[in-house]
Amino acid sequence: MKTGAKRRKPYRLPPDAGDPLARAVDDLPGIGAVRARRLRSLGTVTVRDMLLTRPRRYEDRRERRADPWVAGESRPARVVIQSAKLKRWGWRRCVLETEATAVGGECIRLRWFHMPYLAQRIAPGARLWVFGKLKSADGAWSMDNPEFEAEDDDGEPIHRDRIVPVYPLAGQVPQRVYRSAVGTALSTLPAHVAPADPCIDSLGTWPWAIRALHFPQTLSEAEYARRRLALEEFLEWQTAMTLRRAEANRAPSFPVPPQPETISRVLANAGFPPTGAQRRVMSEIAEDLGRNVPMNRLLQGDVGSGKTLVAAVAMAQVAAAGRSCALMAPTAPLARQHFHTLGQLLARLDLPLRLLIGDECQAPAEGRTGIWVGTHALFQERTQIPRLGLIVIDEQHRFGVGQRARLRAKGDAPHLLVMSATPIPRTLGLTLYGDLDVSVLDESPPGRRPPQTTVCSPSRTPEAWAFAKTKADEDKQVFAIFPAIGRGAARGLKSLESEAEAIRARFHPHRVAIAHGQMPPEERDAAMADFASGDARVLLATTLVEVGIDVPGAAVMIVEHAERFGLAQLHQIRGRVGRRGEPSWCILICRGSSNATKRRLEALARHDDGFKIAEIDFQARGAGELLGTIQSGHVSFRMGNLMTDAALILAARDMAREILAADPSLSSPNHAALAGAARTLAQRFETGAADPA
Repeated sequence: MKTGAKRRKPYRLPPDAGDPLARAVDDLPGIGAVRARRLRSLGTVTVRDMLLTRPRRYEDRRERRADPWVAGESRPARVVIQSAKLKRWGWRRCVLETEATAVGGECIRLRWFHMPYLAQRIAPGARLWVFGKLKSADGAWSMDNPEFEAEDDDGEPIHRDRIVPVYPLAGQVPQRVYRSAVGTALSTLPAHVAPADPCIDSLGTWPWAIRALHFPQTLSEAEYARRRLALEEFLEWQTAMTLRRAEANRAPSFPVPPQPETISRVLANAGFPPTGAQRRVMSEIAEDLGRNVPMNRLLQGDVGSGKTLVAAVAMAQVAAAGRSCALMAPTAPLARQHFHTLGQLLARLDLPLRLLIGDECQAPAEGRTGIWVGTHALFQERTQIPRLGLIVIDEQHRFGVGQRARLRAKGDAPHLLVMSATPIPRTLGLTLYGDLDVSVLDESPPGRRPPQTTVCSPSRTPEAWAFAKTKADEDKQVFAIFPAIGRGAARGLKSLESEAEAIRARFHPHRVAIAHGQMPPEERDAAMADFASGDARVLLATTLVEVGIDVPGAAVMIVEHAERFGLAQLHQIRGRVGRRGEPSWCILICRGSSNATKRRLEALARHDDGFKIAEIDFQARGAGELLGTIQSGHVSFRMGNLMTDAALILAARDMAREILAADPSLSSPNHAALAGAARTLAQRFETGAADPA
């Protein structure tokens, strides 16, 4: 340790005498500087943060003398200590063993390990309240390391004789310490906290709901309190989205006149007639572009539904009207793929195409309008896009809203079209994209055949690889996806590098390419380009192939440890094969042993509708799976549950619309709290920091 080095003072919010909820948590008893630092890692900085930490479960510690004791159950008991002995072995290792008699007459042995200081508090004759898991051996009852309190402790009980909260603390702070701090914080609650809307208080005031959330009289009261707090949380978010949408509609934009000749040329270059769904969405977009307010539209479509053609038609209309367009993709291969596809779709339209990936730029003379295709380089400060009229963002869930806002700032209220091949359940869509109109491509082009999907047990793995080799010999191409890259992956987990040599030997003499996120970008892109061109017959990769590679000759997809992926992600991955409309196969090698895991993967084998799969995944794994790749700028909720609170989300949306219809500027004193919360959220959303948690 360096001598003379200054020790950094722990960060601490200054006290706010006007708002007790804004005090730093280390002002509370039992929460010193060290514990406060640990709590900050969990997002708990102020008293308000602490009170808005929802218990992950509750323990019913109310005394139940009439109920018989059952081994394995956790329950309270009142006991009198009959004997106590501290046994030591080794340094700092000990056990305090006691024999006690419960109020009901049962004899029980209580043991506390490695806590010698308890010998001063737990002595023969002591009357204790204990709570722990009952064990039974040879007819004798015991508890190890039970929580306890002396029966003569003064004050309202926090840890006993009631329904007690258990918090998601990840071991950073003891439950008893945190629970006591919450109890102290509740004692300082103001009598009234302004609600988002007066009708919210008719369901219970905020102070009442917070108290009922942490220390309810019944479990149903705790759930009622959570729903009341969640409704207010959803209302603030829906109001923020509505305000943001209204603000966007106030900015004048460039109306694009109808371009029937341009549309006809693009469709002729496509070489196939558009589906009914594509025509419907093209009409919706054309109507948006014709207005003098900017379009804000989300285009959702399953794998292979034809989103690129719809986007090309929109960009062609805007570019033909003399404005520039920008298409942003999350990866360089996907950007190059779009550049190539647009070159075909826009052939003979005299619309300059520009590719911008890092420092690589293929562009005509500066100052000319055209269509820019690129990655994150598009929204860099040095990138200038003249007369930007339309922004198209592909796989938009991979970009934060701050990045989206920075790109949009390069134009004067440009139109916006964001595209996603990851279907979003309706409740999640209402939350994440409440500021966007939604179009859905729910029809696949003729000739598309979904891959035949099979869930394969480990014992059938050699058979799966032999099948893939047969198809490679027939001039088909094969994807092999692994959940990990290096040889140092978890024990029992097959990784890309650990299996590469065996796969090369198995597929000899065919060339095997490797692509993963830890490779230098130029090497990774070269490997994927070799596979796309057919020079490599097999591609070993991680999930980076989920988007950004179109290999018409790929017919087989093998996914190792498929149980480690979400259904929505697996659906995206298998969409990489069978793109010519020829027969294709997706083999999911499942090394998980649980029946639930197998049932989840078998659901993917039964369904090829991405929206249905997303709903199944949402129910099985929660919003985390669908939001796993979404970057900053999206919301997570402290009280709301996106899986179960669909009715609350819809109610909050309707409430927000009614409130803003009657009070568009939220100038009423009744809506002061809502105005502050919603505008703060809307501002943070624009800067990419909208996550209130």
